[in-house]
Amino acid sequence: SALPVSYSATPTDRITIDANGNATPVGGGNVEITASQAGNNNYNAATSVKQTVCIAPVAPVVIVQTQSGIEVLTTANAQVLSWFKEGTTTALSTGPTFNPASQVTADGIYYAKADAGGGCVSKASNKFTVSVITGLEDLSQVASIWPNPTTDYLFVDNVSAEATGKVVQQNGSLVELPSQYTNNRLRLDVRALASGIYVLTVLDGNNSKAMRFIKN
Repeated sequence: SALPVSYSATPTDRITIDANGNATPVGGGNVEITASQAGNNNYNAATSVKQTVCIAPVAPVVIVQTQSGIEVLTTANAQVLSWFKEGTTTALSTGPTFNPASQVTADGIYYAKADAGGGCVSKASNKFTVSVITGLEDLSQVASIWPNPTTDYLFVDNVSAEATGKVVQQNGSLVELPSQYTNNRLRLDVRALASGIYVLTVLDGNNSKAMRFIKN
């Protein structure tokens, strides 16, 4: 029949539907949309039709925060996220934060998706490169690296002219950073690195030390 069709949605806070059936998403998650057609003196009411659709949440913007002295990945509003390593489909964990120091066991690129439940997830967030270096002999004379986070250069104090700095790139290769040595200080150029969390390996003679830093 030519009788009008009305639409409703459950829950009501994720989508609005006007009288013409035009839908506007306002929140992420699964929504059940019901199409109904009432009857009149000439026609019986039609059987309602229901369809569940996923309104994908907005892709999260992941940032680095220091919580209790530990650098973690999270979002400004601490939403529930599923965390992934690029190239895999199974989430490593689900929660508002991701701790690379304890949850990452392999070098790689990591990202998050907002999870609205019921299999309804967002597109991938911005990505972070995380490196893991283990089994290194400590270089006790290296005080620290600074500034951290950094956008262009890292400085390492109390090293010899033999010192070098290496990081694992996104393709998995360990590369030596361009450097300049002056008065027991090594300046490392990190401008070419993508934003992410890295482990810098400082090699000085037979000694080495791994130090985590953030490239913005």
